[in-house]
Amino acid sequence: VKFKEILALEPHHIEDSIGYAKALFQQKHLARADLKFREILKHEPHNPEALVGYANVLLRQKRYVVAEAKFSEVLKLNPDHKEALVGHSIVLFYLKRYSEAEARCDQILKLDSRHLEALLIWAKTLSKQGRYAEAQLRFEEIIARDSKNIEALNGYANILLKQGRYIEARQKFDESLKLQDSLKASLGLLKVSVDEGSSTKADLLTLSRRYFNIKRKLQPGSLNLTAPLPQDDLKIIDHLLGHHQGFCLGEYHDHKAPKDFLIQHMSSLKQKGVKV
Repeated sequence: VKFKEILALEPHHIEDSIGYAKALFQQKHLARADLKFREILKHEPHNPEALVGYANVLLRQKRYVVAEAKFSEVLKLNPDHKEALVGHSIVLFYLKRYSEAEARCDQILKLDSRHLEALLIWAKTLSKQGRYAEAQLRFEEIIARDSKNIEALNGYANILLKQGRYIEARQKFDESLKLQDSLKASLGLLKVSVDEGSSTKADLLTLSRRYFNIKRKLQPGSLNLTAPLPQDDLKIIDHLLGHHQGFCLGEYHDHKAPKDFLIQHMSSLKQKGVKV
């Protein structure tokens, strides 16, 4: 409200306009923040704070190529702009330009050796490249300094899972889920159980219920049958149908028109051994 009052009197007051746009971004009004930042940049196209703010909006909107260009623009004006460096490292990670993302993280850590976000991005970048030993060291460093860092716990647990260290992986995923409902952690626990091969039908069903219930809570509408299911969801359902004769089917679709699903997928379900 304060920003609106100021802008009503001085509509082109840049500093207050940027503050207002940032407030919109923080409140997740992305379309309005996008519009406001673009309006500011018409008046001051090289304003670093407006450029960074706009780039952050683009990053949140998953418009990675445009976001990368805006972060680069800021870094040409000021190579040590920390917020731009962090944003640029994140967008490079999503663009799978891993060596460049690493270089940015290294640059940030030279400016601030205790910058946890840069360390986390670097760890995730190393993990994506299969450099698990290096990634593990960085995840361990983050967890030692912040034992409640959800992303680090999940990243570390996934490396343990890939190494076949199932007991330790389960422990880290459990730690993550105690702190917060996390799709990555609940999916990780399912993968541990499937890969380990020792879980009972009841255990797998409980873990599946937990995963899909968390998904329903965090991503309302994501389980709509009209949309294609993500690959991870398909793998879970495929495993359960293949090994347990569709025991989980009704649970997964309990609120999502199971009759329509059965009719549309009759032949493939029969091939899985489901009696319809």
